[in-house]
Amino acid sequence: MCAQVGKPKSRQSVATNYTWPLELVWLKDIEEEDLQDQRFPWSFVLVGPLKTYTLKFATKEEKMQWINVIRVAVKKALTAENAPGTVVRSQATSAKALGLRRSNVLRD
Repeated sequence: MCAQVGKPKSRQSVATNYTWPLELVWLKDIEEEDLQDQRFPWSFVLVGPLKTYTLKFATKEEKMQWINVIRVAVKKALTAENAPGTVVRSQATSAKALGLRRSNVLRD
C-alpha cells in the first residue's frame, strides 16, 4: 500500500516519484498554535522517507478531522495480511530515526 503525494500529469500515467509505502509515512502533531500565522495557526507534519510536508489549518477541529481521516485510511490499508509486523516495528524505528518523541508521533 502506498501514499501518493501530488497529481500525475495525465490520467493514464501514475507518478511513482512521490509514492511512498504507507508503513514509511508518519504524522507528527504540532500541538502548539503558531501565533505568527493568524490564517493557519494549526498544523501537523506528514513525514515520508525523503521529504516532510507541513499541513496547516485554520482551526484545530479541521486539523484533527484530517488526522483522523488519514489514520482511518492507513488502518484500513495496512493489515496484518499485507504488512505483517511492519506497522509497530517501523513506527518505533522511524520515530527514533527522526528524533521524534513518542508522544509526538500520532498512531492508533
